Amino acid sequence: MQDSPPAIRYQLGTASEAEIYEHLRCCSVHFVPPLETRVDLQSYAAKLASLAKLVEAWYASELVGLVAAYYPTKESGRQVFITNVSVKADYRGLGIAKHLLGNLSDNAKRFGHRQIALNVSTDNIPALQLYRSLGYRITAEHDDELTMQFDLGETNDD
Repeated sequence: MQDSPPAIRYQLGTASEAEIYEHLRCCSVHFVPPLETRVDLQSYAAKLASLAKLVEAWYASELVGLVAAYYPTKESGRQVFITNVSVKADYRGLGIAKHLLGNLSDNAKRFGHRQIALNVSTDNIPALQLYRSLGYRITAEHDDELTMQFDLGETNDD
């Protein structure tokens, strides 16, 4: 663990498909179950690069944290769905995931969305603790996975 937090830079949507792939490859083993056992990492990186809204944490030129979410169209509703939350092992415990999720919440609310949802393994205790600490609540359970939701409150376009 580092004595003080490194100079982390937060950005929206700048990571390339290759940078996303490398980040996911490094973080895969920390998912419960490992990400590479559930998806093809190269295809998933391509999908995130082309379809998801990305909130990124960078240290120098290294992508160290990533939150990826799908934003709905007006016709499909107002719930944003988080498909990925990941922070490289050497950068855990520095509040990066919390900062990324906060940035996503601010951005989603600014664009008129009312809720954020995500799925998480029932065995992923650190992630469950993080999401609960941020105000996410469990709304459904499916086998070994929970759906959690965060309400953004009222928006300005009502």
